[in-house]
Amino acid sequence: MELSGVENLKLEKSKMYFLLPYGLGDTMILCGLKSALEEKYGAKIHFLIKESHKIVMDMYKLKDFSIIDISKVDLFLLGDATPEPAKGKIFVAHPEFHKELSYLFNEINTSTDGKKTLFIDW
Repeated sequence: MELSGVENLKLEKSKMYFLLPYGLGDTMILCGLKSALEEKYGAKIHFLIKESHKIVMDMYKLKDFSIIDISKVDLFLLGDATPEPAKGKIFVAHPEFHKELSYLFNEINTSTDGKKTLFIDW
């Protein structure tokens, strides 16, 4: 597996690419939901991960992933370019990098009014 930025990726039009930019826990959750997401979207999902997250792919016995250098990726620009998962495109799988969803990230971190953000919404 080659370490690269997204500019070197050859994207297949039949697959969806989920870039996982955050922690191990987020990566574990999405790996656990992979089959359900594939069924929902009617496409195979290929994960784009940090090198340190390869252990999660090994735990789930997943082969559909590429290791990339996330430090070279403008996640906000990429989030704006693909606001929701789409075949043949890279979707940044975290609400912080999507303007229309960033309120979820802020609410979960700063909510002081007692309102709860449901994890499934997040």
